[in-house]
Amino acid sequence: MLEPMTFTGPISAAPLAVLRGQRRSTLVALGAILAVAALLYTWNLGYSGLSTYYAAAARSMSRNWHAFAFGALDPGAHVTLDKLSGFLVPQAVSVYLFGFHAWALSLPQAIEGVATVYCAYVVGTRWRGAGFGLAAATLMTVTPMLAAMFGRPMEDGMLTMTMVLAFVCLQRAMLTNRIGWLVGAGAWVAVGFQAKMLQAWLILPALAVGYLIASREPLRRRVGKLVAVGAVTVVLSLGWITAIQAVPATDRPYIDGSTNNNVYSMVFGYNGVDRILPGIVPGAVPQLGHAATGPAQKVNHTATSDAGHSIAKLVLPQFTTQIGWLYPTAIAGAALGLIAAIRHRKNSDRVELATIITLTVWIAVTGAVLSVAFVPHATYFAVIALPLALLACLGGMETVRLYLSHRGRSWIPLVATLAAQTAWTGTIILSAPPVLRWIAIPVALFGGGAAIAFFLFRSRSPSRRTLLTLSGAAACAVLIAPVLWSACVIAPGGGGSASDAFAGPRVTAAHAPAVHAKIGSLRPPWAAPTTPGLSADQSNLLAYLQSRTSGQNVLFATDTMAIAVSFTLYSHYEVLPMGGFSRQSPNLSPQQLRADIADGSIRFVLLSDSTQGAPPNAILSATRRWVTGTCSAKLTGHYREGSQTTQTLWECRA
Repeated sequence: MLEPMTFTGPISAAPLAVLRGQRRSTLVALGAILAVAALLYTWNLGYSGLSTYYAAAARSMSRNWHAFAFGALDPGAHVTLDKLSGFLVPQAVSVYLFGFHAWALSLPQAIEGVATVYCAYVVGTRWRGAGFGLAAATLMTVTPMLAAMFGRPMEDGMLTMTMVLAFVCLQRAMLTNRIGWLVGAGAWVAVGFQAKMLQAWLILPALAVGYLIASREPLRRRVGKLVAVGAVTVVLSLGWITAIQAVPATDRPYIDGSTNNNVYSMVFGYNGVDRILPGIVPGAVPQLGHAATGPAQKVNHTATSDAGHSIAKLVLPQFTTQIGWLYPTAIAGAALGLIAAIRHRKNSDRVELATIITLTVWIAVTGAVLSVAFVPHATYFAVIALPLALLACLGGMETVRLYLSHRGRSWIPLVATLAAQTAWTGTIILSAPPVLRWIAIPVALFGGGAAIAFFLFRSRSPSRRTLLTLSGAAACAVLIAPVLWSACVIAPGGGGSASDAFAGPRVTAAHAPAVHAKIGSLRPPWAAPTTPGLSADQSNLLAYLQSRTSGQNVLFATDTMAIAVSFTLYSHYEVLPMGGFSRQSPNLSPQQLRADIADGSIRFVLLSDSTQGAPPNAILSATRRWVTGTCSAKLTGHYREGSQTTQTLWECRA
């Protein structure tokens, strides 16, 4: 028979108070884990690169309070991002304080990553004690996706941290029954909404179910609290976008991602349900992933976007190598934890059952929704790293506890879980590029050997030394692969890009991954490359315009986002992007352009000479026709680096 599981953590401990009274060895171990996490996240901070679209917005926000408030792409605040810019607020502040550098953009995410690992220790310690907390923090640190993501300027870092903080507050609410902590959980979800919009709300069902189960108050009172806190969460989540929409259109930037200048269309359509059911929300720009063909689609194409709407997404190699190493052990933890809590519900703490169900629902809801949605990056799934780590720790603890009880067939969970985990780890390794397939050999030796040994000792208690040896071998079988995958981020190019973080070798990579780099080529964390600048053709264009413009608010308008972003990043001039990120937003109609030319705001327009493959945009097409039929052509060149298409500069006079 299973023995009841009890809650052994410090029930009243606030996040920082968890450290009080801990042994020195525990604090040293925690410090070492946080130091390793910080090393992984900051080693290549100066080489993290730029996601030029987001970097341009961060720089614009750091230069203009109006752009900061609305999340504008350009310093003149003519058009917003096609997303909410909450995740860029820390980056903009960092750029304002330290100047525009790749490391300044990535630094906030590294801090968020260390905070996330610490919070994993907090929730684990509250749940099962300091050892459990250290194990949870360790698993978070060696999750490859987190190692890559927190070292790069991506919005998923802020979302992951806020979801973990929401769970920290929920755990305290379940333990103390104080509504203030429940409100705190909702508030962190609202902050996450500013980073990744509707994805932040995917945790709400798990939080609600957890509190309903954990609280001992009458059901009516529990439901009433959840309704009130839910309302507060929605109000806090929508407060910023409501304020933006309330500002007259003439006094704010155009909302990119929408065809009707409506921030709700951008949030709930373009970045929301349109990822699952395209075209449902009126006024939302069509998804790039669903566009017919052309450069716009290629910009958004990644190795993980090939998965499309596959319901099997979480077991595809693109995702398992990043987040899925611990599936078998986590499943065992959820199953054994639920069985024990249900069988002994009269003797066990309700928080135990609530915690397990919360973590399980968190993974299930997030995994199900994101699997059927179009997601271009594996980092969308980073938010389930904490529940996977906690359930995996529970699986390891419970299988060992049952094994040592020597009751009937209590040895089966440990041997079966270890065998399944070893086989699963080997499957992931063999699905990866050949360069790291050799890892399958030590995994099989450690995992298979430990499973066989545990089976042979099933009827008698092994000595303490033997038990520690077998447990160490099992731990090596579980951890060696994710540790090596995570360690790849310290090699040049080993963490993916600023737009698409990915630890270790790409599953679809045709070339040798960065892990082949020699130790001598590893770069120290304080080193940083020279910030790139304008290309030679762009510099010539800038010199031409500087000699012919005076007093114009905008250096030029352009229908090519990449060119607008380059000038925003590497010059002090304003460039107005027409069509937004996808070239599908109808910002700057012919009438608006004529008005801007008449009042002297704009004099030059740079247009691509070919629109083949571009998505349809009637307004942008009309503006192009007006410019080419009315204005004078002055220069032609390759002003978009890496593109064979030429662009022509047109001079327009009132």
